[in-house]
Amino acid sequence: MDAQAISLIQKTAVDAEGQRSIDSHKPVAVLPNDYTLHDLEPYQLHRAQFRGVFATSSLEAFASYTKHQRANPGPHQADGALAGFVDVDSMSARVIFDLLVKDDDDVIQPGHALHSAVLALKKTAEHAAVLQVNGRQLKQVDLIEWLEDWQPNIAALADEAGAAVHLPSAIAAIRRLEISTKTNTSHTTEALRAERTALEQVEARGAGQLPTRIVFRCVPYPGLPARDFPLRVAVITSHEKPMLSLRIVNPEAIAEAIAEDFRKALSEGIGEAATLTLGTFKP
Repeated sequence: MDAQAISLIQKTAVDAEGQRSIDSHKPVAVLPNDYTLHDLEPYQLHRAQFRGVFATSSLEAFASYTKHQRANPGPHQADGALAGFVDVDSMSARVIFDLLVKDDDDVIQPGHALHSAVLALKKTAEHAAVLQVNGRQLKQVDLIEWLEDWQPNIAALADEAGAAVHLPSAIAAIRRLEISTKTNTSHTTEALRAERTALEQVEARGAGQLPTRIVFRCVPYPGLPARDFPLRVAVITSHEKPMLSLRIVNPEAIAEAIAEDFRKALSEGIGEAATLTLGTFKP
């Protein structure tokens, strides 16, 4: 008996018996076509299981959805808090609702992790503005426009001690900023030696009190508390016209503080609905 005859006998036997069901979390059947698995879920009235990803940039909506799912668990959802993961580097979080499930004997088993909620915070316009200006060399007119645009968020300081400067006065001083150059030359003549030295001093002056620091206060992400961004003001005199720059003082410490604010706000918002772990999880 050749191989073709054997294959024909096998196919005839399967055809006679009809389709065979397979024990699976989804309804599948073996059809007489090289025993290929076919998903029958599209032909059912309901899905075989709940799955989907809820994505939002709102911390409040993320916490509300998580609490709702905890209060209304699925038929196979395991008891206890849900599994949540917080990535402070990307200011994001994820809660998986079916990471652990119960089988028909109420034994905890690993789930398929097909239902989750994802939070990805977005910077506020104020936060984006202060990060965008950080470290850039700006013309006088550009810095003045930036200060006027964000005037409600800005406090100007005259020195490191924190003496305040009225912001309109600080803007006026920047507007009238001038660069003056002084050169002092000295000559020394001795036997067999002549020496000439030149010292050039470049000074930037404004008609008024130029601020040395600017404090920019804003809410970095919706749902988090406001934070101060101190910026050091520098005048760059190497160009024909004066340029100015703003640089955030100790930005790493500010970023760490914002990340901690995120963790606290998320923990308070979710409460006991989920157990949060710092890090990421890929099922």
